Amino acid sequence: PHVVVEWLEVRNAKRGGVFVWETNNVTVRNVTAHGSLHAGIRAQGNGNWNNTHNIVFENNRVFNNARRNVNRDMNGGFD
Repeated sequence: PHVVVEWLEVRNAKRGGVFVWETNNVTVRNVTAHGSLHAGIRAQGNGNWNNTHNIVFENNRVFNNARRNVNRDMNGGFD
């Protein structure tokens, strides 16, 4: 099966906004993600990209994310 996530707004997420993890056949489309502590939209495998295939990001708006280190100091950062 193919999963489609669309027409969604994610704001001020305590971690990442939309996180596609070790899966296949996913489309993230027309999503707005902003103000997240980590990434607004992200896809990842568990250290092995062979676990993640056919991921499509299309026509998304992503801004003001990675807020974990908003002060840009040496004690924070993006994981």
